[in-house]
Amino acid sequence: ATDNGEVLVVEQGELRNTVKTRFAGTPINSIINYTSGFIVAGSEGRMSVYEKNDTREKGDDKEPYHHFKTFKGSEQSDIVGLTISTQEETLAAFFSSNQVAMFPISNIDILKEADDHFQMVGSGYHSQAISGIDVCVRKPLVATCGLDKSVRIWNYLDKTCEVVKCFQDDLSSIAIHPSGLHVILGFSDKLRYFNVLIDDLRQFHEFPIKSCKEVRFAHGGHQFAAVNISNIVFYSNYTLEKLGVLIGHTAMVKSICWSADDLGMVSAGIDGAVYEWKLQDFSRKEENVTRNVHYSSVVYNQTGTASVACGDDRKIVEFQRSTPARDIATPGQRVLQLLLSNNDKVLFAGTAEGTVCTHMWGAEGTPVEGQQYRVARGPITALASSADDCTLFAAAEDGTLFQFDIHLTDSVTSEVVTKKAADPASFLDVVLVTRSDMEEKNNDTNDLKNKIGEIQVQSEYKLHLHEQDWNEKTKKMKEEMEAARSASEARFE
Repeated sequence: ATDNGEVLVVEQGELRNTVKTRFAGTPINSIINYTSGFIVAGSEGRMSVYEKNDTREKGDDKEPYHHFKTFKGSEQSDIVGLTISTQEETLAAFFSSNQVAMFPISNIDILKEADDHFQMVGSGYHSQAISGIDVCVRKPLVATCGLDKSVRIWNYLDKTCEVVKCFQDDLSSIAIHPSGLHVILGFSDKLRYFNVLIDDLRQFHEFPIKSCKEVRFAHGGHQFAAVNISNIVFYSNYTLEKLGVLIGHTAMVKSICWSADDLGMVSAGIDGAVYEWKLQDFSRKEENVTRNVHYSSVVYNQTGTASVACGDDRKIVEFQRSTPARDIATPGQRVLQLLLSNNDKVLFAGTAEGTVCTHMWGAEGTPVEGQQYRVARGPITALASSADDCTLFAAAEDGTLFQFDIHLTDSVTSEVVTKKAADPASFLDVVLVTRSDMEEKNNDTNDLKNKIGEIQVQSEYKLHLHEQDWNEKTKKMKEEMEAARSASEARFE
């Protein structure tokens, strides 16, 4: 296949013919042969099927192949790859937007060209960088938002996407409530609060915060904090009223983290400041300012006695009471994201080089560097973990979401010492349904019941008419047979 839409037919090393396809003037990105001919795919999600002339009784045609059908799905991006199953029942198409779709190639004879026959795998994937990630506590859900203006809520046990929602505005941050019933999204013009329905997101409220880069629910779910440039604003999750504001940073806040008891918070920004806050009166408790350092991520330990931050100085630093206590130099990598396990034993780091690193941290002592996993070409944009510390999620700039199983081993016995993952039955198995949706469903159910009742009445009436007609015909036939029998007896007598 060529970049001008032609297919070269080569037999035994010699060029036999050139087939001009429907992609004339545009490149063919992928070509694959199958029993009846070959399939080509290219721009705008188009795929054309060409078959041998002898299979369609077109032997008089000089061309070895003829165009059969062209299909186009709802996905407008280019098809960059094709592969077909061994039995030639299903064809998989790979799009430049990171989507994978299945096509029923075995039914191609009866498929209409005007219809969309591409079925997306897993409800689709992010086509651009993932800008935010958060994990639910009461449900096995992880929520992501991306620069492709979509929100996706994944079930990490079933490896399925439960909710997909696309918007017109840019998305910069996301937070999911511990119950899994609400999400908060940062848009370019507002911060919006949504209820999570069974297959949709329904807006409930909005807040006057533009381009919120970081939003986080408290561990108890009763409050949430949102970054408004250099300030951090707190709201009640139940009344949605503004509770207070943290003022202190002189430039954009890049990262915030709640303490385990939800009574404190640590924040870091590009102004080189790492502040610890007391939330009872929204006052600053500890501070550490490092000039010429732009911090990108900060985390709290479980006891609230120390915070760990990373910046563009290629170091990971732990602060205790405004004083640097421990640090790790990362000369070959620039750490962008940090995540401390719930037991404070492991510190995860995501780098600009696409690597996820682990460090055995602990409460004291020198940190020990663990394993490294190079998972993406671009930067790691977000890290998150499940509440049971058994699953790690890493989001990349190329729109990929990676899921890792976390296993800690004893340094002496090499035995796995991590606790068992949560039982799927222990998760909350409820969803939100709006009253209007329930009323509509009930009305539809009642309408269907009424239609069924009408059909039953009509069927019984028609059956009754058929029985009457049959009885009359049977009676008439009996009378005719009786008359014929009587006539025959009289004749023989």
